[in-house]
Amino acid sequence: MKIKQFLLVGLILLGGNAFGQFGVMVGPSVMRPFGVQKTFVGFHFGGEYSLDDAASYFGRITMYGGAKDPFINITPLQALNANYPYAQTNYTTTTNYTIISGGARYYLGDGYETGLSAYGGTTINLIFNSIKAEFDSFDESKYILPDGFGRKGNAFGFGIGLQGGVKYGILELGTIYFDLGLDYLIAYQASNSLALSSPYLSNILFNFNLGFRKDLFVGR
Repeated sequence: MKIKQFLLVGLILLGGNAFGQFGVMVGPSVMRPFGVQKTFVGFHFGGEYSLDDAASYFGRITMYGGAKDPFINITPLQALNANYPYAQTNYTTTTNYTIISGGARYYLGDGYETGLSAYGGTTINLIFNSIKAEFDSFDESKYILPDGFGRKGNAFGFGIGLQGGVKYGILELGTIYFDLGLDYLIAYQASNSLALSSPYLSNILFNFNLGFRKDLFVGR
């Protein structure tokens, strides 16, 4: 949470100190990990600072709600006494996504501020996953979960991406936009075996964002 707050405050300070066009943006988002039979729905918020009417920098935080694994997983249990018989338990996982993105955009058409424009650019992305497990009940006086396992897990990814979109802006009212993105994760690291068991992790992510941007600082 501290990372998200720091990024948002930094974006606002950047706009205020530069006395340029700085816009706050918010809206719904949809994401589909490649090879995963699940579409995630969430929302995003962030800011965009225009270098001029043809280029800008942006930062965005996107949060997607948890998705529950429809399949039942099985894990063996670790006995606290060698005399206890072999046992196992069933569990299901719930996975969510938080994505922090930043990068440059380049505008074609009427430009950043008003009118109809297309835009595109590159992104750098940090991906955070929280994975939680719901286990069937078992005798915790005799058994524990196996080493490297837990009721919660996390995964962290770092990657790059491409995006393209269209916006329409009306001076003093705001800008409506939508864009598509393709992100590739160069690295992915899980905290434990539970996180690795999530079926919703992927190195390739497709996303769609619809939103509204309101400029807070105008003039240089």
